Amino acid sequence: SSAGVVAVYRDAQIGRPLRGSGYVSTPGSGREPLLATSWLSGKWDGRAPAGYTVLRGFFGGAFDEAILERGDADLVAEADATWARRFGVTGPPVLTRVVRWTRTSPQHEVGHAARVQAVTSALSGLPLADVAGSGFRAVGLPDVIADARSAMRGLLDRWRAR
Repeated sequence: SSAGVVAVYRDAQIGRPLRGSGYVSTPGSGREPLLATSWLSGKWDGRAPAGYTVLRGFFGGAFDEAILERGDADLVAEADATWARRFGVTGPPVLTRVVRWTRTSPQHEVGHAARVQAVTSALSGLPLADVAGSGFRAVGLPDVIADARSAMRGLLDRWRAR
């Protein structure tokens, strides 16, 4: 389970340059609770009007599900404090949203790839059957879409070869 905090700041509120597209924290004892941050306004055009920066941070995951018991305002304050330390953010965000995903992201265990390969091999003998999605070869939405497209290409190739 995880929660996402999206916050919009005026560019003038960001004290240090945001290079790249984000970061992922190392899980473990003593780490900050914010797992990752990306600056959406820097990743894709049109995500924010000129003069504004959109930050998106994630809490929770397998190592810290307890944080999700905290309220939305508390998560926003935690993200804001983290971004103040990391990027010199000053003042409150102009807009915030919190989105929660409860038990929706798979936690692939050791041996998962071999199990997926066994399923894929078993399905290859069936006419026009395959699997795709976050429970198999992908977790994030872009990867799930790419996995579905790849599975569909494979099915089309098998159909054409018939």
